[in-house]
Amino acid sequence: MSEQRVTCALLHMREQMDALACELADALDRLREEARRARAVEALGGSLDLDEVLARVADAAAALPGAAASIVRVQPPDGEPLLAASGIDVPPGSGHVVGVAPDGAPVRAVALSYHYRPGSEPADPLRTAIAVPLAGPEGPLGFVTVFGRGDGTPLGSEGFAALEAIAAGAAPAIDNARRRRAAGRHEAIDPLTRLGSRTAFHDALAREVARAHRSGSAVTVLVVDIDGLRALNEEHGHLAGDDAVRALGATIAHGARRGDIVCRIGGGEFGAILPDGGRIEAEAQFARMQAALGRRSDRRPRALSISAGMAELGPDDDAVSLLARAQAALKRAKERGRGTAAEGRTAP
Repeated sequence: MSEQRVTCALLHMREQMDALACELADALDRLREEARRARAVEALGGSLDLDEVLARVADAAAALPGAAASIVRVQPPDGEPLLAASGIDVPPGSGHVVGVAPDGAPVRAVALSYHYRPGSEPADPLRTAIAVPLAGPEGPLGFVTVFGRGDGTPLGSEGFAALEAIAAGAAPAIDNARRRRAAGRHEAIDPLTRLGSRTAFHDALAREVARAHRSGSAVTVLVVDIDGLRALNEEHGHLAGDDAVRALGATIAHGARRGDIVCRIGGGEFGAILPDGGRIEAEAQFARMQAALGRRSDRRPRALSISAGMAELGPDDDAVSLLARAQAALKRAKERGRGTAAEGRTAP
């Protein structure tokens, strides 16, 4: 009997040790995951690029246990709301909004559930969401929302606490980055046309190229130049040349689609970035510019004409190579004659 008792005691002890080992392993995994999230949140403070900060926050939120996707929505001091998503495609200009309390009182979180019309439910639908505000020094900056595919809340108590920690750690970095962007916008305005400057164009192009590669979407660059600007300056003076540059800038801005980015990048040269646009959209925009300038030509010392080069992002392109292809196409267009456009060639 004594041997049986010893054997039973040993088996019981082994079971307890195995259970303790499992608990320790689970605790270690949780600590590692918490440490990883803490490092990710801490790293946010090292970036001053708003898009990069928002993308990191979205990735960190989407990585929480139970999360299927996430969206971060921030209202900048001026301009359109900014979105970053992870695990879900959000079209540019999306109206995804999480509302505040009807009485304006601050909220800890907002819970949502989605119900689809019969026959319209996606194959793998998102059914629930929980959103936590990003608290700024002067009020909410926006929300970070986590989505789930199950019927219950997408996050358990530990996941919700982690989401709040992500939001609390990210808010100062987002506030700093958005203030820096707002200041940069004021500094990056072309004084003659009030469009974006060359610096703003390069910053925006790098950002849009990175976004397009990340999401697999299209982006096209259209470079437009006034034909014979030097001759116009020599014949009628630089005030007439400035007037022509302003006219072209206004024409391009007026003909741009919502979401397009238009900047002055040289003397009479303008760059337009067309997110989610291809060659057809670029050609249509160039045609609208030509038509608009034709209607304005009676008010100029001489009729204006423009030439253009366009290039659509290829898999091996970066911002530098994409712009170089568009500018090479512009050069070929000018060699053909006034008022023409050419498409950038991809590398063989």
